[in-house]
Amino acid sequence: MLRPLQESFFEQRALELTYRSNDVRTVRIVEPHYLLLSWPAWYLLVWDHLRGAVRMLRVDRIESASVQAATFQVRDSESMLATLGDIFAAL
Repeated sequence: MLRPLQESFFEQRALELTYRSNDVRTVRIVEPHYLLLSWPAWYLLVWDHLRGAVRMLRVDRIESASVQAATFQVRDSESMLATLGDIFAAL
């Protein structure tokens, strides 16, 4: 599962992933922009095409991932983090 994440980062290509949040599984197309650590969990800061918004996904909740043909430009980290508000206070 780490190989598609690595490839997606370096090639700036979208990922299709299956994500589990509690007991709900969703298939999403995301643009992975940044990898964050809030010990003990790693988070992927993404633009989520399903939600049309910035999301922070726990890496350990990604069940599968495959690199897509679609490419993207890396977005500014400050603007992406600003849209998340005080999410870090909850971590």
